[in-house]
Amino acid sequence: MRTLTRHEKKLTFLLIGALAVGVHLIVLKVALELDRSNRRKLAQAELGKIGPEAEKIRTTAMLWREAGAWLEPKRNALELLWQVSRPLIESDPAKIEGVRLTLFDLNTKRLLLQGEGKDLELVEKYLQWLKNEPALAGFTWKNPQPRLLANGNAQFQAEGIPPGVSAETEEGGEDENANAP
Repeated sequence: MRTLTRHEKKLTFLLIGALAVGVHLIVLKVALELDRSNRRKLAQAELGKIGPEAEKIRTTAMLWREAGAWLEPKRNALELLWQVSRPLIESDPAKIEGVRLTLFDLNTKRLLLQGEGKDLELVEKYLQWLKNEPALAGFTWKNPQPRLLANGNAQFQAEGIPPGVSAETEEGGEDENANAP
């Protein structure tokens, strides 16, 4: 057997050292992956434990959100119905006779009013009142052109978007996540 030169010995030690470092890195990577996998399993187990409690909290939040509509006058259906009806039934503000509401629909995304008036001028007066009424100032009002009916009456629709709601989200109807906390 031949003896290794000093240079060959250095090379052999370097190769063995590099191999040892490579093996060490592979073992370290496997250990890290196992640790990450164990942490993931522990986190999933924790989530499984708190899932029912989180659902209770979510349900409670939804109940408070719904209660908020009754407690906050600007979101209370009865208060809003009163506000939009005031000029049709009271003398203060100036009464707008000959206009009636046929639909009042309120959800978290919009307030929809439909109605009919004796003529186009009264309908326009009512729509203008909606836009200028301080109690309804938070709403962004949009309405298509009133439609004249065969009997001479004017049919109208007004949509009020509450503050903090984007008008674009209402297009297309109900938002599937409208009740999320």
